[in-house]
Amino acid sequence: MKTYAGDGLLVHESVAPGSEQGHVFTLGGLEAPRDMLIPGSEYDANQALGPGESFDAWVEGGAGGFTQQTGDYFYGDMRRPFTQVGAWGLIRVAPRPASCAGLPVTAPACLTGG
Repeated sequence: MKTYAGDGLLVHESVAPGSEQGHVFTLGGLEAPRDMLIPGSEYDANQALGPGESFDAWVEGGAGGFTQQTGDYFYGDMRRPFTQVGAWGLIRVAPRPASCAGLPVTAPACLTGG
């Protein structure tokens, strides 16, 4: 995934219903509320999921987290056999171009290069 620092970021996590394995999904240091519908819910970077479960992680602070730091963030399954077979990825957070300063993130000039 590629995005600009501060852009809204939703990560949908799920486990196949036919699986017999539990998984622990991580956002690699980025945090999301444990329950978006409960005000003041605790923040966490990891979420355990069982077969047939899913979770929507709305990253707090957007891409780059609370401090909107640029760089690469690991995301994926924390169980090493699953990481080794490819259940992981990177969220590449780039600095917002100067041409986008003050513009909405949907402005045509800001939709490319991210």
